[in-house]
Amino acid sequence: MKHREVTMDNTYKLQIIDFAEKCYRTNKAEYKRRGQDNPSKIKQDIYYGKLAEYAVWLMYMEMDQECTQPDVAVYKNKNKSYAADMIVNNAHNLHVKSQLLKQAQQFGLSWMFQKNDPLVKSPLLSDYVVLCLTLNANKVRVFEPIKAKDLVSKYKKPKKKQLQSTKLALYGKDIGIEL
Repeated sequence: MKHREVTMDNTYKLQIIDFAEKCYRTNKAEYKRRGQDNPSKIKQDIYYGKLAEYAVWLMYMEMDQECTQPDVAVYKNKNKSYAADMIVNNAHNLHVKSQLLKQAQQFGLSWMFQKNDPLVKSPLLSDYVVLCLTLNANKVRVFEPIKAKDLVSKYKKPKKKQLQSTKLALYGKDIGIEL
């Protein structure tokens, strides 16, 4: 699958670190309810997820496309939504998902989604999923956007039992993405 590698400088990293810390503190109970109880891992996931959003945003900015900037506001769980991470050219809703290279090498390429996210069951025609692989602290591989409706039949149970009650997984091998 076609992709671009985006090199990140330090411009947004402090803001992302602050965001990850505040997100975790604000929503600790919700992470625990979902079977996630390792604070370092949760903050790492938040950090790299937001880093991937910035990589996608920078890629579109470099292509002179109009793209909304990643949201770094911290919401309590009851105020969160499944809205797109960003919108390109006022037409395409981008939902960004990321995985670390280290995890992909250990467990295989996969991206996690909330089971109750409308994106996995009844996406809008304007919804696209942008999958990312964080290669290192400064480089993110951004795969070409995939129409969310084309992925509906591809979601599976995560291999990790503790995530199966709240998450669905999208495996790279099922959609033609390999390391």
